[in-house]
Amino acid sequence: MSARPCVISKGFYERVLPSASVDLVLSYVALHWLSKLPTPLPGSQVTLLRRHAATVPDVALQWQAAAHSDLVRFLQLRVNELCDNGVLCTTMVADLDNPMAGTVNTAFNKCIADMVTAGIVSTASMEASAVPTYFRAMDDVRAAAAAVPELQLRALETVSIPMPFGNVAAMANFFSVVMKPAMIAHMTDAERADPAMHEALADGLLRHFDVDVEVHGAVEPLYKHVSMDYIYASFTRRPRVSSA
Repeated sequence: MSARPCVISKGFYERVLPSASVDLVLSYVALHWLSKLPTPLPGSQVTLLRRHAATVPDVALQWQAAAHSDLVRFLQLRVNELCDNGVLCTTMVADLDNPMAGTVNTAFNKCIADMVTAGIVSTASMEASAVPTYFRAMDDVRAAAAAVPELQLRALETVSIPMPFGNVAAMANFFSVVMKPAMIAHMTDAERADPAMHEALADGLLRHFDVDVEVHGAVEPLYKHVSMDYIYASFTRRPRVSSA
């Protein structure tokens, strides 16, 4: 096996490498990002968590279907690029009903709603501010794997990683870096250029993340008890069947 460092400026929902040209593919914390926004979310809702699905069943089904299609497409592309018996390892942010995820989601929802109330952002921009991410459950990965029989699912497990922050500002900065670009992408040019919008978002995250949570009977700041949930899935490329 040979290894050569390289950079290929293509998205992971595109063909990246020639057929049967690579032995190992690693997709690290990326596949929760969808190829596009499936459909807007109601009100100030920024992301769709499973706990909210029952309140918007039609929207939830559209998001689940879009996420399934994207993951199947990703697997189909990689299966063509992998050599026989090659390995694909993936990690993606998961929805394991972690209450901390709901708290983070609520903070962003409140920030957007606050900016509308303050007249900084329009209602139309708020309704277009959903972030195109889908946090899968284990069954979502199993369903996509079943649609690509050339791949054998070798491992599927969940991993929860504690991510404590030193203070609320560090937590707000981290999630702002991750979420803000997608959130403001559909705002007007004037809204994106307005310093008041950026200040309101930063101040809002500080305020809404500065809450206490109960952990093992003790009340602690949220920023000390943040954790991220992931799904790890590993696949092997089945040998191609010769047409001769």
